[in-house]
Amino acid sequence: MMRSFNNFKSAITDPRFMVGRKELIAEIQSSPHLIRILLGGRRIGKTTTLRAAEWALLNRGFDGHYRAFPVFASFQIVQPDSFGNFLHVLIGELRKAMFRWRRTFKAKSHHPYQRFLSQAADEMITKDFLGDALGDRCIKKELRSEHFRTALLRSLEDLKEMGFDGICFLLDEAEFVVRQEWSDTAWGYIRALKDSDMSLTPFLGFVLSGYRALKEYRQRVGSPLVGIAELEWLSVLPDSDLRELIAKRCLEENTDLNDKQLRFVICWSGRHPYLVMQLLNCFFDDYQKGERSTMARIAEKLLHRYSEEFSSWWDPSDRPDGLGRDERCVYLELINVRKARVEELAFRTSLSHGRVLDALEVLETSGLIYHEKERYVVGAKAFETWVRMNATPAVSRFGPASTSENPIRILHLSDLHFDASTDISANLGPLVMDLTDTQGGLGLRGLDFLVISGDASQYARPQEFDQAREFIKCLRDTFSLNAERCILIPGNHDVSWDEKVYEWKPKRLVARGQLYPGHYREEGCGYLLREDRRYGNRFKNFSEYFFRKMSGSPYPMRSEEQSITYLDADLGIQILAFNSCWEIDEWFPLRASIHPGVVSRALLKADGQIEAQLDRADKVLRIAVWHHPVTGNDKIKDDAFLDQLRRANVRLVLHGHVHENRAEVIGYFHPKKLYVIGAGAFGAPTHRRPESTPRLYNVLEIERDHSLVKVHTRCLRRNGGAWEGWAVWAAEDPTSRRTYYTINLHE
Repeated sequence: MMRSFNNFKSAITDPRFMVGRKELIAEIQSSPHLIRILLGGRRIGKTTTLRAAEWALLNRGFDGHYRAFPVFASFQIVQPDSFGNFLHVLIGELRKAMFRWRRTFKAKSHHPYQRFLSQAADEMITKDFLGDALGDRCIKKELRSEHFRTALLRSLEDLKEMGFDGICFLLDEAEFVVRQEWSDTAWGYIRALKDSDMSLTPFLGFVLSGYRALKEYRQRVGSPLVGIAELEWLSVLPDSDLRELIAKRCLEENTDLNDKQLRFVICWSGRHPYLVMQLLNCFFDDYQKGERSTMARIAEKLLHRYSEEFSSWWDPSDRPDGLGRDERCVYLELINVRKARVEELAFRTSLSHGRVLDALEVLETSGLIYHEKERYVVGAKAFETWVRMNATPAVSRFGPASTSENPIRILHLSDLHFDASTDISANLGPLVMDLTDTQGGLGLRGLDFLVISGDASQYARPQEFDQAREFIKCLRDTFSLNAERCILIPGNHDVSWDEKVYEWKPKRLVARGQLYPGHYREEGCGYLLREDRRYGNRFKNFSEYFFRKMSGSPYPMRSEEQSITYLDADLGIQILAFNSCWEIDEWFPLRASIHPGVVSRALLKADGQIEAQLDRADKVLRIAVWHHPVTGNDKIKDDAFLDQLRRANVRLVLHGHVHENRAEVIGYFHPKKLYVIGAGAFGAPTHRRPESTPRLYNVLEIERDHSLVKVHTRCLRRNGGAWEGWAVWAAEDPTSRRTYYTINLHE
């Protein structure tokens, strides 16, 4: 299907499709006699914004008159070769635009702006005017500064007769000028006109558009634009503008998007206006052909069709309109951690704080990332996916972002057993050092998830949860993990026995129908009867002092609702967290189980997340987490629920409780094996651990295609010492042991 504006690849000049930037356009329209610089990356809409400003200025203001006559000039098309030629180009474009507007105004067109753009004007208009104004002193298409001033004043007189108050030059691709040797002369002269020439200062404005070179020129010490030019950053569209744009395109194509398709457009475009347009084109093309638009099909089509476009954005040859080395380095690190602060990215890239800030500024105005609560977040998934597939890895000091070198990493801690006197620093420092140290430690550059599989506290008291919360918060901040990527579940030590959930009654007052198995305990001449309404209050401290403050929402008090499901669509990882302590209390301390109905509810919710965010063809690795083991001693006795999980393609189970490493396989001969990984105890004291078992934790490294899992086991042999590898796993050589083991999920 033929569409306007070269399939929306060129600048939009039809006011019907000029969506967004309303505040900026209004500012230019209300005060057009300033010097402004519009900065933004490729395809972010700089030219379209200038065209929108041109259209706005050609419309009468609220007071019924025109403010300034707009003069659009693209230095991508007209490239002056000297300062004099630059001045000649400005006057030439001004006089040609005036000629076109006079003819448009006389025609009384219903679409004056479209007619204005379509009017032709040749070089004779400029030559005739300059010859008349200057006496043919402009021979080689060059103007001296005094002649330029004279031509401007004569033009202003003509414009006032046409109803305009002044002139606003809209100079697209102004980076061309700042790269010329005569650039300082040109902008210095413009500054002099604005600073001291009262005949022109109130009536002359400039809006320049560009990218990194223009930004750096404006910030350079001694630049004529320092202090006189206001910077305006173009970024992605806000949600309201995005939805308006989509609605207009759908109306034009006589079709519509469902909620799932709309979410896909937002996610894959990151609200970048150009990518939004191209994604919509992919949907509308399928609609016109009568073909079914699956998310996988649209993604594949977009990546194939615009691979060359993305390559020019990323181009390592340091083209002026592409991403520079610093931007590429910072972006690669950001797509690994998803969210990060400036100082964290500086640490990870070994770049200075200032260079990282500059790189983030460019990435943000390129529409590839956005700023959220002091952190920078990866935006357009389409570009991110292309980078993961094609980007040159050499720009990162950490090496290539390939599957083998850039796995998904999960830090699995269990059984912290923090009390009110726990030293946070003594626990945090050695752990972070072991995770990041390249000499003897794991040397990780980032984490994707943090899993705490229960027993964060010792007796479920508020002060203990405060200590555990502070520890985890520091850990999260260090590795730029948001709340959703931190999975927290209760253990038996996180159940408060101070909550009174049993009521004693003498036997004579208890009817036989009140004695349900597991709901009572005989005590002397009476019974302790469980009060189901208050039974969930055992987790009140866990919820109020720990879970809610870490995640922003309370932990469910109803047993059948005690599951948390989280899907990371980018990584294809879904975590299902359950409470194996829902029936544990002071009188039944060993009663570990999973609620009969909670697994079915969790799986329904998990399926819904996948349906909402991913196409069914997308691969998802499901991981289940709870506190108690399902093998060996202290296991969950009623383990029939494992069959449901295995059938639902849960492949890994993470747990704690037993204070030792566990590596088991359930259903060894079943085509869908369930691999069980126990983390040991991170903080349990010596007398609570099996003999000769040190403090332990795990790090899981999962290949990006989910084919292989590498489980690193780390140990702390003495308090106050350093963490190291726990070499207990069989190696190829029967006389040696490894500090990790692997799980092949494709077997």
